[in-house]
Amino acid sequence: MRMFPMGMVVSCAVMLGAAGCTKRKQSETTQTTQTTQSPLAMKEAPGAAHRAGWVKELATSDSCVPETPSNYKGVCLAAAAFGDARRGQAPTQTVRLWGMTFRERYKGAELLQQNILLAAIELTPTADGGLRVTLFEQWPESESDIDYLGSACEQLDHHHFRGEGKPPEPRWLGRLWTGLGREEGPRRAQLQPTVQGYAGGEPPLELRAFPKGWMVATEELDAEAGEETRVFGVFVPPPEKW
Repeated sequence: MRMFPMGMVVSCAVMLGAAGCTKRKQSETTQTTQTTQSPLAMKEAPGAAHRAGWVKELATSDSCVPETPSNYKGVCLAAAAFGDARRGQAPTQTVRLWGMTFRERYKGAELLQQNILLAAIELTPTADGGLRVTLFEQWPESESDIDYLGSACEQLDHHHFRGEGKPPEPRWLGRLWTGLGREEGPRRAQLQPTVQGYAGGEPPLELRAFPKGWMVATEELDAEAGEETRVFGVFVPPPEKW
């Protein structure tokens, strides 16, 4: 595996059950308000403080210093916005976005492995005001994939976050969309609103908005090996035209 150094007003129909948008009986409105206020009253997602800590470390690491030529600007911008994020515009229909995940595997304080993968997410609003999320990460499937995937991540970052060059070839988008539809491989979770975004699943996955799209943070624990893999993803809408 080649290592890559890191070098919204809410729709009332989705988030508030349309309360206040159409006339309803008092009892119906009260019931709707009680139902929707419960998840919105959450102060933060379980484990949010731990995630906020390591995402902040990522945002302030040497890899995210602007002078570092090999950094991934999109990951750094999103990581810097993670702590101050507030729940914003939720999608009103299913949307797919592409981007990349930044993975670091630790044993205690020791960094064992670092990878950046091309990835995609699918967000679907649910009737209770939450979001159903599907996350797919494109691991190399052949020897030739290793270098090509690294180049695709760099192209995506330069195009969407630096305004330079062309996006990755459309075939990568096709592979990501195909991956999202697989029965096995993608991670799926049902998320509920929090103060800063959405969270849910096991292990917990957090979804937060930032100006260009959405970011994801989660951990994968291996208790037997005493290891933790931290996964931070940044996702944006693909270009309409190449």
